[in-house]
Amino acid sequence: LSPGLLMSSLRSLFALPNESAFDPARWTEAAFDVWQGSHLTPAALAHTAERRVRALVAYAREASPFYSRLYRRMPLHGLHLGDLPPVTKGQLMKHFDDVITQPGVTREAIEAFIADPARIGHSLLGRFSIFTSSGTTGTPGYFVHDPDAIAVYDALEAQRFRGLLSPSDVLRQVMEGDRYAMVAATEGHFAGIATVERMRRWAPWMSGAVRAFALLQPCAALVQELNLYRPTVLATYPTAAEMLAEEQEAGRLRLRLRELWTGGEVLSEPTRLRVQRAFSCRVRSAYGASEFLPIAWECPHRGLHVNSDWVVLEPVDRHGRAVQPGQRSH
Repeated sequence: LSPGLLMSSLRSLFALPNESAFDPARWTEAAFDVWQGSHLTPAALAHTAERRVRALVAYAREASPFYSRLYRRMPLHGLHLGDLPPVTKGQLMKHFDDVITQPGVTREAIEAFIADPARIGHSLLGRFSIFTSSGTTGTPGYFVHDPDAIAVYDALEAQRFRGLLSPSDVLRQVMEGDRYAMVAATEGHFAGIATVERMRRWAPWMSGAVRAFALLQPCAALVQELNLYRPTVLATYPTAAEMLAEEQEAGRLRLRLRELWTGGEVLSEPTRLRVQRAFSCRVRSAYGASEFLPIAWECPHRGLHVNSDWVVLEPVDRHGRAVQPGQRSH
């Protein structure tokens, strides 16, 4: 099959829209990469991360005018993360068009794209997923993700957070008839709502089982919508989960959940216990950001594990210098 015919066949099979950031071939490759990485030794994981950092720096220096200037004196051999000059979100937004490496993806094009709420979950130029941050640090950010990145996020989420390691696992969950609800901010191109709407677009056969609910609507209206939808898995922020737990305890909310997932904030132990009691289900936490969605996932021992083969976290002091393991960061 030619690549074009193969993609046409896959789109027909999965009812994919022509404008889709989903790449089945890359998704398969990413799934194998993530599976392979899950069985590496700590030394091999560190080697994989170092190799990817060097490749990323080399690409940025070649393709981005901003990083070409910033990294022009950086040697690729023997490169350490601490050698790289730090950048802020404010800097990246100020020099956005020089930072970006893809023709046609400009700040002007993105601002026109995100101005239309109807395009949440769609792809810019038929290829790029766009996430925006709320600007709690004073500078809202625009984050551009290509199909390679999206494929990695989906594979990490499926295998490490959800534990779906084989096609039979996926089939089992489909057969069990799970219904997923996300309660979050839905009034912008934020990562959560954009991801839900992207899934609903490229997999219309799942659209009835995946739905987002606006957190900022009146509580009574939210409770009524959730009662009508009857989700079995609910994802939201810890503070929202506690609010919903109060509604469940009062009998106004009547959900029978299999799992409840939290993110976006720290899940404290008192909140976890209250939510767990109210819904009589497993409560799990994850850590992510608009820059990279699945940064860390929670194991059964309630520890957050960084996907360190794909993302590097660098804890620093108040002067931006890396701290040693075990030392509290700023």
